[in-house]
Amino acid sequence: MPTPDTRPSILLRLRDPQDREAWQQFASVYRGVIYRVAARYGMQDADAADLEQEVLIRISRSIERFEHDPAHAKFRTWLGQVIRSAIVDQHRKRPREQGTGLTESEVHHLEWLDEAYEEDCRSEILRWASRRIRGEFTESSWQAFWKTTIDQRPVTEVAKELGKSIGAIYTSRSRVIRRLREVAQEFDSSDNGFTLSNEITPVEKSDDA
Repeated sequence: MPTPDTRPSILLRLRDPQDREAWQQFASVYRGVIYRVAARYGMQDADAADLEQEVLIRISRSIERFEHDPAHAKFRTWLGQVIRSAIVDQHRKRPREQGTGLTESEVHHLEWLDEAYEEDCRSEILRWASRRIRGEFTESSWQAFWKTTIDQRPVTEVAKELGKSIGAIYTSRSRVIRRLREVAQEFDSSDNGFTLSNEITPVEKSDDA
């Protein structure tokens, strides 16, 4: 099955306000990131939803000023700063019992460039990418990838179950992983070090397997 060409970075396409597809794809990924960050800091669903909308509005207003230079500044670093600023502003606008659930000290010391935030970004991007490419592969190829990479089952066991050779399992898995990385890099071409063993949560299995 032919593999579609990798399209220009979604981050570059966001500079065109008429590119609705890019904005929809961007929102489908980063709403999840924003929500995860909000949840870690004790925000209720309604406040998290408000935060998602506010961050997306801020991104739309300032994306043209963001210089995508992987050697100096990653988009996720910039996004983390936007999220932090939005949470601080939301906290200051609302009483403690109606706001973010953070103390003044926690708001002051909010840090976004931590491992959990990076994992949030990678996980949401790879979940999106897995949905994008699912239809490019046969069921058996996808299962070879899923069972050995996501479920982390032994290759020999999966080969026997699917009626394939061990070499065929490795080939199928490699093709899917390579394509996942290609599509994922539409968001950040500087990040080519994705590890896939634990990035896509089991809830995806029920949708795609």
